[in-house]
Amino acid sequence: MTVEVSATPESRRQGLMNREALARDRGMLFVFPESDYRSFWMKNTSIPLSLAYIREDGAITGIYELEPFSLESVDSRAEVKYALEVNRGTFERLGVGAGDRILLPSSLPEASDAR
Repeated sequence: MTVEVSATPESRRQGLMNREALARDRGMLFVFPESDYRSFWMKNTSIPLSLAYIREDGAITGIYELEPFSLESVDSRAEVKYALEVNRGTFERLGVGAGDRILLPSSLPEASDAR
C-alpha cells in the first residue's frame, strides 16, 4: 500500500477533501505531534473511506467506516498518534483489524504544529 503523509496542520485539515477518487491500495496517513484522542469527519469528502486509528507503537485501536459528506464526528476511543484513511473495504479485504500492527517507516516525517 502506498500512502500520502499528512504531517502539517494545513495538510491534516485538507485531508482527502474535494477529491473525486482515491486509487486502489492508496491512502493518507495523518501524523500528529503527540498522542491524543482524535476526531475525524467527512466534510467535503465524496470518497467512501475506512479509517484506522493507530497508536504510536503502530497498534490499530479501531477501524471505522466513513460516510461521504457526513458531518458526524468519528472519535478515537484511545489516544493515538496516527490515523490512516483508505478506500472503504480495504482493511477488510486485506484482513486487517483492531489489534493488528502497522509497520511505520523510520523515515516518517515528524508532525508539525506550526501554522
